[in-house]
Amino acid sequence: MSGEMWMLVTGGGSGIGRAVVQHFSATHRVLTCGRRLAALEETRAAARRPEHVLVEAADIAVAADRARLVARLPEDARLQLLLQNAAIGDPARLPEVSIAHLEAALAVNLVAPLALAQALLPALRR
Repeated sequence: MSGEMWMLVTGGGSGIGRAVVQHFSATHRVLTCGRRLAALEETRAAARRPEHVLVEAADIAVAADRARLVARLPEDARLQLLLQNAAIGDPARLPEVSIAHLEAALAVNLVAPLALAQALLPALRR
């Protein structure tokens, strides 16, 4: 699988992420992650070419999980696309905003995408 064109899709267990993984598995190797392994397995099973889909249960807000995800790519993989699809957020009125939830949302929606882009630069440049 090394030297081939890859895509990495965060949040591949449902919705848009699942659809992207399923569609592009026909032409690319796809590494996808999400917090729920069962959902990721369903994504892989329904892919056009399930053998092209590699899944990793990971919470991208956690540095160790991001590192494990990045390590799943072959060393010489050519990453054609990094789709930062995973996100969380629950709008609320000011008095109802949970600071803990806001901090978690910032980790997933802002910190993790930057950290993943930095970690994957060599593969994206290839």
